[in-house]
Amino acid sequence: MMISGGCMSQTLKSLGIGPEEIRKYDQRIPRYTSYPTAPFWKEEINAAAWCEHLEQTRRHQKPLSIYVHIPFCGKRCFFCGCNAIVTRKAGVAQAYLELVAREIEMTARLIGSSSMVQLHLGGGTPSFLSSEEMSYLMKSIQAYFKPGRDAELSIEVDPRTVTPETVAALYEDHGFNRISFGVQDFNADVQEAIGREQTRDITFKNVQAAREVGFNSVNIDLIYGLPRQTVENWRNTIRDIIDLRPDRIALYNFAYLPDKLRNQKFLDGSLLPSPDTKLDMFIETHDCLTERDWVFIGMDHYALKEDSLNIAQKEGSLRRNFMGYTTLKGTDLISFGVSSISDYQSGFGQNVKKLSTYKKSIQNGVLPIERGLILNREDRIRQHIIESLMCNGFLSYQPPSFIQPSEIIERVEEVKAELNVLEENGLIEFEACGLRVSEKGRVFLRNIAVLFDSYLNHSGKSPVFSRAV
Repeated sequence: MMISGGCMSQTLKSLGIGPEEIRKYDQRIPRYTSYPTAPFWKEEINAAAWCEHLEQTRRHQKPLSIYVHIPFCGKRCFFCGCNAIVTRKAGVAQAYLELVAREIEMTARLIGSSSMVQLHLGGGTPSFLSSEEMSYLMKSIQAYFKPGRDAELSIEVDPRTVTPETVAALYEDHGFNRISFGVQDFNADVQEAIGREQTRDITFKNVQAAREVGFNSVNIDLIYGLPRQTVENWRNTIRDIIDLRPDRIALYNFAYLPDKLRNQKFLDGSLLPSPDTKLDMFIETHDCLTERDWVFIGMDHYALKEDSLNIAQKEGSLRRNFMGYTTLKGTDLISFGVSSISDYQSGFGQNVKKLSTYKKSIQNGVLPIERGLILNREDRIRQHIIESLMCNGFLSYQPPSFIQPSEIIERVEEVKAELNVLEENGLIEFEACGLRVSEKGRVFLRNIAVLFDSYLNHSGKSPVFSRAV
């Protein structure tokens, strides 16, 4: 049964979406990789509280997804907003992995050993690890969490740190079957401005190697809004990406925050494209991809028509977590390493961000939890509403068994005036069985979801979020 209303493969022009309408909705709104969002989590959810939560809920455990944060980079790019540690010292990564192995063991004692349906290594630069270090990490994970039959094992890769041979080894020796390449932009002038030298040929050879060896999926990350980018030179990058034909494309809007990110002080702010240029870049990229074989999944994600993300969205089973969109419905996420975030049994727990603090905590036999939140009933209801809208573009009035239909209808009625405005603008459609996001509305998912965010609308806090478009 299709409940999502199908995929979006129409251009913005065909949907009647122009620059003025995009500017209208281009507000600072959460990305909703979680609800409630991280700024509203509490420090009271410390190691003791998180351990209690894990022990109390383990009997209800769902299939597990695992995330491991590898923070190291040989050189930090000027644009980067990740929690990264720049080092070239031998042995630093191995020492870190030994701490991660202890964290895995400590967690497994609380929740028990289990099979995993998904593993993702993020960073930083996971491809910073040597083959021996990667083997050590994989053995540490699989000592307690063995991959299931059709498990997705994915890794983020900096094309500058790998060769076709090491790409092949990730598949053949370590078992990864999905790979994501950070490209950002192919233009040499842009790369010079952001402190990142990465030739087109290097990327093409590594992507070709991933295809030839048998990776199930290849993802490319792009960023628009970087210094020295123009519509013209960005157009060339998009042509190259189309030639590469990745299964998935993540298109991120660059957030320039030099007061928060010291490395961004090395960027020349005067070289940033104007808001109008950024808007033109987004529109042209979206239309260029959707005119071809990619479907707009939502937010900043595109996938080939035959990709599992598109199929899951058609079937109404797409989900969203801290790793982005996923086809794995009904999983718990346990994460390891500095700054990593777990989403387990209606609770969030985030690790400390500093390596020295992380090390001290692990050495003392204490899980390195810094903050989190255990969801109450109201949180779970609104989490379901927001995820349904963000992932599948449809909010059913027949929700899962733990929610009463009246509880969904009540919360829709609370914001009926605002929803009526969105309906008049063609972003949503009221149906007898639920609330449907139109194809036009998929471009503005965050603007729709935010209406159901009781924390943001009633807390009095004003955290800074990225722009909606």
